[in-house]
Amino acid sequence: GQRTCTTVPTQALALMNSHFVRSQAERFAARLLGEPRMSGTASHTLVERAYVLALGRPVTAQELSLAQDFLSESLQHQSLESALADLCQVLFMSNEFLFID
Repeated sequence: GQRTCTTVPTQALALMNSHFVRSQAERFAARLLGEPRMSGTASHTLVERAYVLALGRPVTAQELSLAQDFLSESLQHQSLESALADLCQVLFMSNEFLFID
């Protein structure tokens, strides 16, 4: 059998509201911030590393720009660790993360 790539609203909502997914995103963000070479680094370095670890590929220029804008906006309202956890959760909810080609 073969499953077609579909994302239904209930699947997306389940991932957005899942305590497990959120805790994994927080742990992933803590891992990124805890890596020795990440100490005090710019947001672009964190985003680049997150993409490599989560998706197994480098971030594109457009994705990097969007992610940096997202982090900049988020940092006005929360800590870097929380903002990065939000970004990690977004990566976990992407079709590229969920489906293997």
